[in-house]
Amino acid sequence: MRGKPKSSAATFIGAVEHLGFAPERCLYVDDSPLAFHTAKLNGISTVMMLNQVFSLEDRQVFNASIDYTITSFGELTALLDA
Repeated sequence: MRGKPKSSAATFIGAVEHLGFAPERCLYVDDSPLAFHTAKLNGISTVMMLNQVFSLEDRQVFNASIDYTITSFGELTALLDA
């Protein structure tokens, strides 16, 4: 949602309500480990896309808020197909 901070619970609640899905049916994908905590607090599953800026070491600090880790959109497709 444009102009809404990822750190705000209201952002995720508003997005889920806007889409009309239950939070447990949503999947939040981002490359910043800082962004996942709020999504998890709202019952949304999370996927971290590793990149050159954020690595597995960065993931460890936020491990409790990250459900899956991927390195490509191909891996995301495989995850969704599973």
